[in-house]
Amino acid sequence: MNKKIFDELKSFFKNDEDLQNFINTPNDDLFIYHYGFGTWIRNKILYPKEKFLKECSELGISADDLSTDMIINFYYQLKYPL
Repeated sequence: MNKKIFDELKSFFKNDEDLQNFINTPNDDLFIYHYGFGTWIRNKILYPKEKFLKECSELGISADDLSTDMIINFYYQLKYPL
């Protein structure tokens, strides 16, 4: 995930406490972020890239799938930094 997208994802969280709550969420509970954070990802990051979404759709990959993958990848990069 590139730094620009990483920074955009961080901007979803209003403060460090909210970000820490996300980081401290058990992996099995990440689904709770699907509707709030996932919707934000789709509206702010994915939907403006219509051509990319169309190509993904042709491969059977939905915007929901992509936003879920982004949430999981973002979570792991924060929780287990290199």
